[in-house]
Amino acid sequence: MGNIAVVGAGHWGRNYIRLFAQVLGSDHVVVVDSNASAGDKIRSQYKDMRVFESLALALRHGACTAAVISTPAAVHFGQVRKCLESGLDVLAEKPLTLKVKEAESLVRLAREKRRILMVGHTF
Repeated sequence: MGNIAVVGAGHWGRNYIRLFAQVLGSDHVVVVDSNASAGDKIRSQYKDMRVFESLALALRHGACTAAVISTPAAVHFGQVRKCLESGLDVLAEKPLTLKVKEAESLVRLAREKRRILMVGHTF
């Protein structure tokens, strides 16, 4: 079984982290958050969970098959693109991007890479 990366350990990210830890086990969840205190909080709650301060570091680690992007919408495009280019399936919280052209390019990239690209619409 592959691991899943949760990018962003804020409000929604913490929900994903908790659920994935329950379902997959905390050793199958990788967390990415540039905020050191958020990373420390995750490390204290989940001893087996790996936490990285950048997406680039997590992707270089290479242990993930999928990612959830739960960061501010302004950075979704770059993060989703990096994940797709690295061969990961991606679930991005809404909105996928702030520009239609960027969203269209991500859809094309996902098709080219034969990866799943989903957008979370809770409400």
